[in-house]
Amino acid sequence: MDHDESLLRSADTVVTATLEPSTDLLATGTLPEGIAAVLDSIRPQTRIVSLCTSAFLLAAAALTPVRRSAVA
Repeated sequence: MDHDESLLRSADTVVTATLEPSTDLLATGTLPEGIAAVLDSIRPQTRIVSLCTSAFLLAAAALTPVRRSAVA
């Protein structure tokens, strides 16, 4: 499927693919501007699923404390 990030505004569930966090993200907790903008477009009631190291992105976006989360 070819879609852009506008679908995130109405999604019930968003799955983030595995993305190795950058050294800067790990050191500062600051997301790259493009990723921050995309994550900001997700509604608060949307379920977000993180695969592996993408959990670092959700934590940097301060999404993990707001939503119930589990790490395996």
